[in-house]
Amino acid sequence: MKKTILIIIILCLFVGCSSEQQPAIKTENALIISLNILDSTITFYNEQEDKVITWKLDHPFKDAVLLNYDEILFMHPKNNQAFIYQLSTGQQIASWEIGKGMEKVIVYNDTVYFSNQANNSVDLYSLNGQKQTEVQVEGKPFLLLPHENKLFVSLYNKNKMTVIDLSHLNVTNTFSTDEKVVDGFMNENKLWLGGHGQGEHIQENVILYDITSGEEFFHIPAGTMPIGFASHGQYVYVISHGSNQLFKINMKTYKIESTKTIGPNPFSIVYYHDSLYVDLYDNNKLLKIDPTDLTILKEIDVGEGPFQLLIRNEGT
Repeated sequence: MKKTILIIIILCLFVGCSSEQQPAIKTENALIISLNILDSTITFYNEQEDKVITWKLDHPFKDAVLLNYDEILFMHPKNNQAFIYQLSTGQQIASWEIGKGMEKVIVYNDTVYFSNQANNSVDLYSLNGQKQTEVQVEGKPFLLLPHENKLFVSLYNKNKMTVIDLSHLNVTNTFSTDEKVVDGFMNENKLWLGGHGQGEHIQENVILYDITSGEEFFHIPAGTMPIGFASHGQYVYVISHGSNQLFKINMKTYKIESTKTIGPNPFSIVYYHDSLYVDLYDNNKLLKIDPTDLTILKEIDVGEGPFQLLIRNEGT
């Protein structure tokens, strides 16, 4: 018996053992995934079956991304690691040493990009966790927006946007932005940005830039602190968590066609299956919203402090 226990201990030391087992997620299901930062839970909402599954992790996280249809990466806020979980088994299958200072992570063209604020760089990893290279930038990188084999990187402490050519891995342009950019998206040759502002200057506009020249050319009033974007067709939907509002903006005319107060502290928004989904950080709800008239169709309970939404499409 003692020999058996010793063998188990040795195996754990060499291959790693984890007692953490999460509920398995069906591989055929599309999912809206809410990441809840205050209680380290993940809420998986299956829209087709109107079913919720919850994971409770034994470690905190600060950002996450789907690596593929069956694997999700969580960044730990303190211990310089990323953890990889398999959805179909509910098990942690790997951990990566990524170093300190990582703020955001995205996957684009089978490469994982981290914004590294400790090193003022964007770090590139393979999908199996091998660091490939890094690209130096002139400030602390935060938001990462890929577009046509370029990466637009906000420099949080410099109020600038840097553009990296992903073919040659060099910086091709840097231009000024408003203060503390948090989120944005691309539409044709336009870059839409929003954020918190800084100090007495609270951001109350979505600001549009030409992605080639970096020139700022239009402001759209959008409540207090517009920090989340989702788009579909000719419309972009913007949440402002300072004023608890949702805006429907026509991307061709730049006019606001509808506005709605939706609840306390909206933090993340996605468009999926002809509906909008919005996380409400302060009351732990996921809202399903009709994008036509912004009517709230459903409220779904999630974990504490929902702050990020991910989508897993069918067969992705």
